[in-house]
Amino acid sequence: MICNMEVKISHLLSESAQLKSDIDTILSQITIPVNTQNLFGLVKQYEAKKKLVSIRKNRLQDKKNKESNELSHLNGELPHLQKELKEKQEEIAKLLNSYNFKKGQFVQQHPDKDFSASNDIIETKSLDELETEFNIAQENYITEYKSIVSLFRETREGKNPQINIQVNNTLYQFRILEEVLLGGKIRYLDNVSDYLREANEQRLSIVENIRENMIKVFSKTLRRYQDYDTIVKNLNTFFIGKKISDTYYLNLNFKEYDDINIGWIDELQKSARWVNKPGELEFGHCVQEFIEELFKKITGIRKAIEFKDLLNPKTYFDLTVKLTDEEKNEIPGSTGETYSAIVLLGIARLSKVQEKRRNGLRFIILEELANLDDTNFNVFPKIAREFDYQILTMTPKPYNSDSEDGWYLHHLIKGNKDNNINYPVPASYYKTRENRIDLENYLKALER
Repeated sequence: MICNMEVKISHLLSESAQLKSDIDTILSQITIPVNTQNLFGLVKQYEAKKKLVSIRKNRLQDKKNKESNELSHLNGELPHLQKELKEKQEEIAKLLNSYNFKKGQFVQQHPDKDFSASNDIIETKSLDELETEFNIAQENYITEYKSIVSLFRETREGKNPQINIQVNNTLYQFRILEEVLLGGKIRYLDNVSDYLREANEQRLSIVENIRENMIKVFSKTLRRYQDYDTIVKNLNTFFIGKKISDTYYLNLNFKEYDDINIGWIDELQKSARWVNKPGELEFGHCVQEFIEELFKKITGIRKAIEFKDLLNPKTYFDLTVKLTDEEKNEIPGSTGETYSAIVLLGIARLSKVQEKRRNGLRFIILEELANLDDTNFNVFPKIAREFDYQILTMTPKPYNSDSEDGWYLHHLIKGNKDNNINYPVPASYYKTRENRIDLENYLKALER
């Protein structure tokens, strides 16, 4: 055991001496000073730098291999490119010869034309420039194509299968888009002008009809306005000789408004000749808006008046009723006189305004008789006799019931049990100044 230990110690001492000798040899080869005390740290730094150098070496080797491959590929392409270059040069030479030949012919036929030296220079663009322009144009086309697809109801939101195929497969064929949007009748943009011309002619025809109808409608408004004026004049004629309280005259005053004048319709008929004509009024404006704006322009009125009011003839005049004396001075009139005027006006409307007389009985219903006196009440029997009216009235004191013409009277009788409830059968009779006859007997006598 001890012997073996000695052998190992001897062996280790021999290795240590050899290592020291190797270190001394390495140190002798190093020209820079080495700190032998930090030898382990220096070894670590060296190994790290060695690893970094190895990585850089590998990268450079990869780059070298890649460039070698590219160079090999280019060398393989070189014969083809040289051949293509030669062909292009020959093609350019042919084109130049053709150009010079045609130039010579042109000069012979047109000696007055002077070719400048710049004509012999052929400007070309590089393939990169052309490719860039193409890519930009293609991108703009696709953007515009998609924009048009999303703009129209027929193609937006994937509604059309043909367009979906074009977009999903990045085809973007313009001809397909034309057919889908323009329909089977028009199909292509080249055909649009003819159909637009036809549609425009139809639209102008419609506009012409609208214009003519508009003139007719407002002519009717003007006629109705004139009819109202005539009716008022006829009513005033009717009132002549029919005095209220044997003193006053009933008069209707038909007054045209100063600001809203019916005469503007004449200007409308003149201006309507160019309504909706190209260059004068956009098709987007409707007839109602045009007329409303034209009215404001002609009359100078700032406030807006609706189309329906412009069609109404009553918009253009004011109608008032008044009582006047012999000198045409307006007087207020009493309650009874005012009531008499209202009744007289109602009779006049039925008698003069009604276009044609209808079959049947005509009644004048007189209420509020307490507001009338004998003089005013007596006006109405005369009118009733003249225009064949029957007068109906209810009053505790019938005026003129003892006249020679006679009245049919229905006398209500208070009930026996309750004074507030009348007897169900009134006392009806025909009464004149001289006598009074039971109505039933009187009617039977008339039938004989």
